[in-house]
Amino acid sequence: MELSFDTEVLRKICEDEKEAEALYGPVISEQLKNRLADLWAAYTISDLVVGNPTEIQNTEIPCYQVSLKENYLLIFCANHVNLPYLESGKANWTKINRIKILSIASTNE
Repeated sequence: MELSFDTEVLRKICEDEKEAEALYGPVISEQLKNRLADLWAAYTISDLVVGNPTEIQNTEIPCYQVSLKENYLLIFCANHVNLPYLESGKANWTKINRIKILSIASTNE
């Protein structure tokens, strides 16, 4: 998939392992690195088999989350100019191959 980032700070965290480790520690940093590699390697979200990928309901833009360790989530949304939709009105994630990383969030917050 093609990845972009919501902010420059988030891009730095995701692209610089030392930055991620300073903020989240070695365990989360390693998981983040692995999940990002999985996303880059996948053609669509349906190719992603690790991290319990789950669509987030009731969002303005279609979003997904994948699990990291220690109750952290990597949250991203579809990033197409013209999003592909199913007849049901839901996003057609089998055709979405551009995503924007929105956040790294703790489920404890």
